[in-house]
Amino acid sequence: MGSSYPDSISVGSLMPYSSNLTLLDLIAEQVRRTPHHIAFRFEQDCLNYLELDCFANHLGHQLRDAGIKKGDPVALIFNNSLEYPVTLLALLKLGAIWVPLDKDWGAKRLNMALSHLAPKTVLTNLVSSENYPWRQVDLDQLNHVSEDPKTKLIPSDPIYGFFTSGSTGIPKCAINIHKGITNRFLDMSRRYGVSPGDSVLVNNKLAFDSTLWQLLWPLTVGSTSVIPRPWSVYDLDEVISLIDVNQITMTDFVPSMFNLLVDEIIRRPSRANRLSSLRQILIGGEEIDFKSVLVFKQKLPHVGIANTYGVTECSMGMVFYQIDDQLSEPLPIGRPIDNTFVVILDEQLRPVAHGEHGELYLGGDCLGAGYWQDSQKTSSVFIPSPFTDLPGDSLYRTGDFGYMNKDGLIYYLGRKDRQFQIGGNRVELGEIEAVLNRHKDVKQARVVFLEETHQNRMLAAAVLTSKKMTAKDLKFHISDNLPTYMHPRRFVFLSVWPLNANGKVDLAELKRMLASAKVNKSKGQKRSSSLLQKQLAILWQELLSIDTIELNSNFFDAGGDSILAMVLLAKIEEAFGKRLSFSELMQNPSFEDMCRLVNQSQESAEQEKNHLNQLTTMLNDLKLCDELSCVHVSEPKTVSSEYILLTGATGFIGIHLLADLLQHTRAKIFCLVRAKEPDNARQRILDSLCFYKLSMSSTQERIIPIVADLANPRLGLDYEQFETLANTIDTVFHCGAMVNFLYDYDHHRPANVLGTSELLSLTARGKLKRFYFISTLGVFPLRKISQEGRIATENCYPDPYQTPDGGYEQSKTIAETIGSKSTQQRCCSYYFPIGGDYASHYTGVANPKALSHMLFKAFSMLGCFPVSDKHLDYTPVDYVTRAIVSIAQQPEWLGTNFHLCHPTGISINNFMGFISGQKTIMPISSAKFRIVLEKKLASESNGLLQVVSLLIEKIKAKSNKKNKIYLDYIDDLLMTTMESICQKKTKKALSSVSLNCPDLDTETLQSYKHLLSTN
Repeated sequence: MGSSYPDSISVGSLMPYSSNLTLLDLIAEQVRRTPHHIAFRFEQDCLNYLELDCFANHLGHQLRDAGIKKGDPVALIFNNSLEYPVTLLALLKLGAIWVPLDKDWGAKRLNMALSHLAPKTVLTNLVSSENYPWRQVDLDQLNHVSEDPKTKLIPSDPIYGFFTSGSTGIPKCAINIHKGITNRFLDMSRRYGVSPGDSVLVNNKLAFDSTLWQLLWPLTVGSTSVIPRPWSVYDLDEVISLIDVNQITMTDFVPSMFNLLVDEIIRRPSRANRLSSLRQILIGGEEIDFKSVLVFKQKLPHVGIANTYGVTECSMGMVFYQIDDQLSEPLPIGRPIDNTFVVILDEQLRPVAHGEHGELYLGGDCLGAGYWQDSQKTSSVFIPSPFTDLPGDSLYRTGDFGYMNKDGLIYYLGRKDRQFQIGGNRVELGEIEAVLNRHKDVKQARVVFLEETHQNRMLAAAVLTSKKMTAKDLKFHISDNLPTYMHPRRFVFLSVWPLNANGKVDLAELKRMLASAKVNKSKGQKRSSSLLQKQLAILWQELLSIDTIELNSNFFDAGGDSILAMVLLAKIEEAFGKRLSFSELMQNPSFEDMCRLVNQSQESAEQEKNHLNQLTTMLNDLKLCDELSCVHVSEPKTVSSEYILLTGATGFIGIHLLADLLQHTRAKIFCLVRAKEPDNARQRILDSLCFYKLSMSSTQERIIPIVADLANPRLGLDYEQFETLANTIDTVFHCGAMVNFLYDYDHHRPANVLGTSELLSLTARGKLKRFYFISTLGVFPLRKISQEGRIATENCYPDPYQTPDGGYEQSKTIAETIGSKSTQQRCCSYYFPIGGDYASHYTGVANPKALSHMLFKAFSMLGCFPVSDKHLDYTPVDYVTRAIVSIAQQPEWLGTNFHLCHPTGISINNFMGFISGQKTIMPISSAKFRIVLEKKLASESNGLLQVVSLLIEKIKAKSNKKNKIYLDYIDDLLMTTMESICQKKTKKALSSVSLNCPDLDTETLQSYKHLLSTN
């Protein structure tokens, strides 16, 4: 934009764009370009661009019907979820102003923010409150709506707001406009050249403004955003894992977390390998650490690092510096982005010369609209521009000092006022003082910022009082009024202020007193004594600057925070050779609990070694999909199948599926069976049909047995047989598996993992095929999903890096992951995770090897069962297999997952009442049931009861929960968390053929009841 500006004015490149362009236009264009590309991932769930848009349309219409219109403020209080970006896009379509709030701020500060904002509604995915008109957002309650709730938007329209700390104790809400964020995103697209193949990790909390670029900018270029679980942004192990698993190419770090990441790489150099997918990271929110950048560039030289600077009032960061290999200290913050500028002025608003210090003022397309409902504060920082040759009428006064060198690079020096950055959050010391001053025993408070190391930066408070006070007296008051990052970690209590020579409060002396202060030790509590406790106590004392550690001391009450927690975890690993997880520390913050965790970890070192070996095998198995022959295919033009390959034909699911395929198709069915010769294989199939009372005499000529074994290379076939089969069949139904709940992953691997890989290889060869994978709902951590109030949707696949405990479930998780990755490009696939394998409601014949059946037989034998409030997924096998065949004949559901389980289930108590028959089976407590079972085993040798007891104890051994009751282990065997399973698509697909799951009543269960009573 020319070179005639004074020394201290830096102007970004002029890059024209449409005067009517808004963020919504950029996103809408990308939805049209890449409708089926993944827009967001969260744990096992994902949304593509079209689904995101349609769900946002539906929510937008609902909100418009509720009275939300353009310009209305809407507060958002969310846990990380897919509902959050859907909500942002819905509000964007309406032209409403979204304002994210943090549920962890404390009740009084949250209410203060809501009172100031006076939102039309509060949208959330949490439990609602009565204080405001809260509205729940639930993805499962939204439908695909193609009609857009169109609202005319212009670049000057407000789009979002974020609360920042206020010097009077009242937070202020900075409002930004479309022009600012649109210009920022266009600049980033030119600067970094990302594509639909890139993935961005959301690495900040939702109430932090930098999150917006990580969530919304990828939507303008067709990339994918990965949303972590809540608190994962503070867990380095989790962050590294997310980057590795999702092959993240770009993300954001505040310097404090970046420094810890570098320390981690220094301690464990192999960690750098898991970051190899990264191409670019942005660092901002605090002053960057030169040494950390230097080490990171040495370890990962291919990863670009940008030092960024900006303010919430001006569309996030708008000064960038791409750090090159010629590092020198100090590092600049860089130059302004396109269509913006920075001027460095003295107190008379005159430009300073190169190298001279001055205050940074911002201008151009980045400027926001000021503070919500606060014209006085707005006018104090958004001032008229004295520069007629620069674009715009206003400048934003940052309060930051800096200078510009002769190359035009801007350097940051610090604040001129009492604002600081803590963990990337802007903190106004005056707001903290105002809260402290409201305590009844505090005359006056002064808060200072201390920086002992780049890992240990803290707020500290000096309190003037005439009472005898301790830090504990103030902590409850603080926690109810301020977010955690604004809590002082250190206190001194004084009766008079120290004064300087001018009679003013001596702030330098206060700072010295606070820097040397120690936390007062408690009295009358049990102190640490063992060697381990003494070693861990030293780590706490060094890190928290406290005098004495008691067994019931709480790390966070003693001054710890999320950053120091990560430092403590690293020090524990150095001292004890054991790495605790961030979540373990969060759940066990007391000193005594931490000692217990470290002690347990040392005792289980050998078990962990075995687990790691098994995990290594699983991770290597995930690469099997890369070894499959890459045959790209198009959709089949017809759904008819002439030649079907069926695995597991003699098993419980497989034999019922065979019966349905014979009855409802005209296909010839090739059945893979373990046997010595074809006649033996045929006889095994006929025996299974007979055992389960499935008469198929008129169609048996369509059964073609093939002697094979899933656990062998090429399924146990020679090369010619394998190729002939690949060129003959047009459909694969894969439900064969090894199932032994006492065996680990290594035992299940040959048949379940390697066998699936061989089947996929066969499917990819020869003619185009459909692949139907019948799996298990056990691949999802249903109990955990239920406890967290989440739902396992039909869009999600199991997470191979969070495998369940059982070897069978682990093998199915890996097999399903291999299948989902390979079949996306090599064949047309359907996935059917199913619930329990329960008896047909016509024949009543159960799977004699099913855990549920063994339990029910054990209950009948003992004459009692543990009373439970849980529901049982009693899904009759004939309904499951009929549903699979019905869906397989509907081409519109290509590539879809279906959850086949009973839509309502039946309470275990009612179920046992139905099947008791003449022999009453009494409900008793789980504790009494355990006693009855153990007494029965002690008095007689019974194989069934021994197996049941062994299974329960095996599950118990894998549980790390201290308070888990005996009944929970039985619930685990029965998989009773049905409320967390979504069946939306399944119900829709089956409703078109009028197929309904039978009600679980006396009539339906009569056949099974009869079999159980006579067996």
